Amino acid sequence: MKSFLANLLLVAAFGVNSETLMLEPVADTSLFEDSTQQLSNAKGPYLFVGRIQSGEGRRSLLRFDLSDIPASATISDAALTLSMNKTVSGPLNIDLLPVTRPWGEGDSNSGDPGGMGAPATMGDASWDFSAFPDTMWDDPGGDFGTLSALVSVDDVGQYTWSGPGLVADIENWIANPSSNFGWMLLGNDGSGVGTAKRFSSREDSEMVRPTLVITGMGLVPPPPPPAGAMAVPALGITGGALLCLLIVVLVWRRF
Repeated sequence: MKSFLANLLLVAAFGVNSETLMLEPVADTSLFEDSTQQLSNAKGPYLFVGRIQSGEGRRSLLRFDLSDIPASATISDAALTLSMNKTVSGPLNIDLLPVTRPWGEGDSNSGDPGGMGAPATMGDASWDFSAFPDTMWDDPGGDFGTLSALVSVDDVGQYTWSGPGLVADIENWIANPSSNFGWMLLGNDGSGVGTAKRFSSREDSEMVRPTLVITGMGLVPPPPPPAGAMAVPALGITGGALLCLLIVVLVWRRF
């Protein structure tokens, strides 16, 4: 019996410590390939990915504020969910990739339906510029790293990118906050024309905005002790775990 209680004690101490954070982007926009002008959609309600009928590409950027997550946190899972609300094509593989250069969000707004973009304003990310009109991408269409996750997007609905690639990105951004430039959504550009998908952005008034759900331990800094309170050494145990420990101790004493 005591062996069982000892195992239960370990579970109580370490198994109920998981936390979950749900975040919305602090910036998002779309990049519109166009041979005549620089286009963006920083304040519009939609994000675009894929290729339109004329062949020009559409890519989107999202960035989340992770600065409140302690460097000591342990990330066990991460999932990015977006709502796709308009399509004229079949399945499109959409890559999620970490952006490797700072980018901006100005005041451009292409409205509804929005797929042709609006003239870039000061600071906007566009196809050629990470921050219009002064700073260009190294490569037109944006600079990005290796694949974090891939999802096949087909009919209207919600889609989620998740897995170890997202966890690795978030862990890197927590450890190196200055490298957090968020992710790019990039459609399989080799799949032909007429593949574009439209997603809700953070400005969508229908409350189907992009969300990033992070699961792990130590995601939320502990609150400061009340003024004049005696300092208690941090044990890394939540209130629920302490309650479980108390129950285990009381049961233990009966045996």
